[in-house]
Amino acid sequence: MDDVVLAKIGKGVLDFDILISHPSFMNKLAKYAKVLGPKGLMPNPKAGTIGPEPEKLAEKFKKGTVRWKTEPKFPLIHQIVGKISLKPEQIAENTRSFIQSVGTKNITKAYIKLTMSPALQIDLQNI
Repeated sequence: MDDVVLAKIGKGVLDFDILISHPSFMNKLAKYAKVLGPKGLMPNPKAGTIGPEPEKLAEKFKKGTVRWKTEPKFPLIHQIVGKISLKPEQIAENTRSFIQSVGTKNITKAYIKLTMSPALQIDLQNI
């Protein structure tokens, strides 16, 4: 990461899906936490986006690492499976891959929705 990337982040231009950092670079990123944090892009050890060898971490994410967050008190998983710019087939494939990675035996109900839209239930029998 260099100063060009930091300047873009400072302007609010986030043209990446994952930000990976070396631990020594975190002090430079700290001032951008208010921009990166709410979007889930601030590197952190729990997400596996901070490490002494960022190149190896980047390769791992390029291969399609799946990560998700659960609610601490409820059996819920919130997961982004695509962006509105994707084709419906791509969103369907991402959704299918995510559900298979969790395991359909571990899921009782699944829904898909946009940020401000009604939810549609997914038929888990056809995954």
